[in-house]
Amino acid sequence: MKAYLKILGTAFVVMLLCSCNRPTASFEQLNPVKAHSAPLWMPTLTGYQLSVSNTYWSQREPFEVDTLTFHLSLTAKNNSKEGAVDQYQLVVTDLDRSRRYNLKFWQGFQGKEAEQLKRAEKGFWLNRERHRGWVKLGNVWLLLVGDAWLIELLAQDYIQQYEHRARGMQQARKQFGDNAEKAFGFLLEYSEHQVAK
Repeated sequence: MKAYLKILGTAFVVMLLCSCNRPTASFEQLNPVKAHSAPLWMPTLTGYQLSVSNTYWSQREPFEVDTLTFHLSLTAKNNSKEGAVDQYQLVVTDLDRSRRYNLKFWQGFQGKEAEQLKRAEKGFWLNRERHRGWVKLGNVWLLLVGDAWLIELLAQDYIQQYEHRARGMQQARKQFGDNAEKAFGFLLEYSEHQVAK
């Protein structure tokens, strides 16, 4: 129930922000547009002092959702250790296509564990030699580059967040049926649908 209420609260804030900028209904009827949305994954580590900096979006051709990357630099410290990671977030609708267009993102992503992660709904794999870890959360992938201990800690945190949201979505589906996907699906993974017909 807590997860369900959290999803509703987050969805309300997002819908409130989106409503400030929405085209009028008559405009939508004349110009059907697609709504694109994806969750932005941020750490929720307890017991650590977190700092986020150097946030930016980047994109290269072809200009589609699969080539849009969000970057942020993270530092985390507590009484005993300190670490830093660069996080890159990418929506992946077609993995082979993504690997062609986003070469730097996928450098070092190979081997048995990488193949297993490709088929999983969620998961994590760390290439210790390159200090690069990939986290799969539905159709959103994160590349974490930096200190291995922090990569692992962040990966566990994100997977836990994803599982929490997935449980919330199950509750929302029971409550709202098919409408739950359109209303709250963006909190779990990238979604795209027609706004007007």
